[in-house]
Amino acid sequence: MYPLGELTFQEAYEVFYQQTKALIEAGIDLIHIETMSDIKEAKVAVMYSSFVP
Repeated sequence: MYPLGELTFQEAYEVFYQQTKALIEAGIDLIHIETMSDIKEAKVAVMYSSFVP
């Protein structure tokens, strides 16, 4: 993620939203967030995994 990479917080937010929404619609039972190299990436993953209906 920015500033170390090119991915912005907003772009990561949108990607995690799309992925989480698709998984929930497919009937997933559990979301497991593991090893990430950037705390902001982990933050956005947790945010969307808990807010997608």
